[in-house]
Order: sequence, then structure tokens, then C-alpha cells
Amino acid sequence: MVLLQAALNVGGIVLNALAMEHFILRHPCEGKQGLMDEKEMLLRHAYGLGFPEPNVTFALCRGSWSSPALRVYTPEEVVNELGRAKVEYLEATIMVTGKRKIVLPKLLQWHMRDFADNLGSLLEWIYSQLPRSGPLKRLLMECLNYGAKSSAAKMVEVRAYDPKFRYLLAL
Repeated sequence: MVLLQAALNVGGIVLNALAMEHFILRHPCEGKQGLMDEKEMLLRHAYGLGFPEPNVTFALCRGSWSSPALRVYTPEEVVNELGRAKVEYLEATIMVTGKRKIVLPKLLQWHMRDFADNLGSLLEWIYSQLPRSGPLKRLLMECLNYGAKSSAAKMVEVRAYDPKFRYLLAL
């Protein structure tokens, strides 16, 4: 697996891409705090984010069909560029079917704690991130209004993660 092979020296500690993602770029889950080893605690303390950062999910391309597009970010515009990456990924991967189902990518379910506490609040977060005049926002609202009495779990279908290799370059 490429994520385990590609490595960099970070502060004197050699880390592979997977370790960088999970020890530095992702905020630890509350339940995992007691399971951290000494190396992970040192990395998180020295370099890790002290809070969940939702945009990390949309910035990391793993080279799979289900990953966000590969992008180059600039220091001057990184916040705007990350916001654009997020919206483009949401618009490209979320669907509302004719049967009033909301189809979400597995990636959002995996990293839901970076955005929301549960499936219902994840749908609200997604809705709040989409452009006002976008067709997906309108379809989501219609679906949420139609299914207001049913649980989010009944409205949502999660699309399987597709690990096949592909680098999608954003233009």
C-alpha cells in the first residue's frame, strides 16, 4: 500500500502518509485517547491539530475513485481553495434519488465526527455547506422536508468506497 511506503522525516521522526494523516492532520476521537502510544502522543502534541478540521477530508487525495481530486493549494488562498474543494466534492459525490434517498460517499461516513455528531446533523452540515442557488441544495431540502418524520438513517444510503487507483486532477 502506497500510503505505508511514502514517508517523510517530520521533526526527526520518519512518518508514512497514513501516520501523517491520522496523527497530525486528523483530530483524535475521544474514545481513542487512552489507546495512543508514546510516539503518537508526541506527534499529536507537537504537530497535530487541536480541534477537528472538516476541510482536511477534502484536501487529502488517496489516489482512488472515491477520493477528492488532487489539488495544489497556495498559502495566500488556502482557506478559499479548501472551501472550493469541499463544495466541489460534495456536489460531485452526493446524490438525491427519485425515491427520496440521499446517497452519501463512504468517506463522509468514515469522517463524520469531523463534521457532525450523528447522521441527522451530518445532513444539516452538508446542506449548510452548499451554495444557496445550487440544485443539490434544493433537492436536499425537498428530500429533508419530505422525510421530516422519518429518521435520517432511513433517508440515507451510503455508497461503498471504491479503492481502485485514479488521480483526478482539479482544474
